Amino acid sequence: MKLSEAIEALESGRFAGRGQRVLCAVSGGADSVALLNIMRAASHAAGYELLAAHVHHGIRAESDEELEFVTGLCRELGVELFTCRADVPGLARESGESVESAARRVQYKFFYRVACEQGCDLIALAHHSRDQAETVLMHALRGASVSGLCGMRPCAGMLIRPLLDVEPEELREYLGAHGIGFREDATNSDTRYTRNFVRHVILPDCEQAYPGSRAGLCRLARAAQRDDDFINSMADAAARESLFDYPGGFYLDAEHMRGLHDAIGARIAARAMRLCGQDAQEAGVECILAALNGKGAGAGGNLPGDVRVSRGARRVYLELPDPGRG
Repeated sequence: MKLSEAIEALESGRFAGRGQRVLCAVSGGADSVALLNIMRAASHAAGYELLAAHVHHGIRAESDEELEFVTGLCRELGVELFTCRADVPGLARESGESVESAARRVQYKFFYRVACEQGCDLIALAHHSRDQAETVLMHALRGASVSGLCGMRPCAGMLIRPLLDVEPEELREYLGAHGIGFREDATNSDTRYTRNFVRHVILPDCEQAYPGSRAGLCRLARAAQRDDDFINSMADAAARESLFDYPGGFYLDAEHMRGLHDAIGARIAARAMRLCGQDAQEAGVECILAALNGKGAGAGGNLPGDVRVSRGARRVYLELPDPGRG
């Protein structure tokens, strides 16, 4: 997709329509600054109201300058800005997660909170085609399912990504043509961060060996999304006949589940895990499927979070822990 097509889609209301409120995430970098300016210009035609949010991560000395830049930019555009400060490196040390992961968690938590408090219908993110290619490749290398190969979607719940099919080079050209400044994040070139290593080392090597591979990864995401949507529609229908709640948790109808294709059964098992408040990890899904098939020691076990999986005569139970126990 060309940038002109993305702008046309925004102006026609395909992402956000008349009367809606949209919160735009702005870091101060080229991509988010381009998105903010493009969405502000398109808001007149589409009729939505635009707000902005910025997170001061406390990672670099330049964070203060970036906050000041974004504040001035929003003032110039007439966009109300909401900000927060966080000690992301400290949070990462406390949780044991990477700085990347901690920053992402802080950002999304703040964006959703502001959106809720301000009555926003949507949250706009500046991901583009290279981000999509990186995401798909990283998921593939981690052994993702079809759902993982979908990468990011243009619309997912409250999240919209109007620039997802746009090349990042076009966004830089847009900024240059309109004389719009932005801030360069020095950490974006630090290959100690996983995504940066993929961006600056792995993807260029792939592109050299297989020209067009970045675009190919984006095509893979679109194809996976089509397949994923179809399989999910089948799983939705099957789940209505096989997944139920009961006072102690949830149960699966083993007889009905045995007649389903493994691809559908695995998705229903993953859905059951999420209903129990757990991440749908492969080990947990396999544990549930083994119980359904009567395999494994005792055909049951424990999932993370102390969720007990057990097999009855015609049902497999996912028993939630008793909050009063212990």
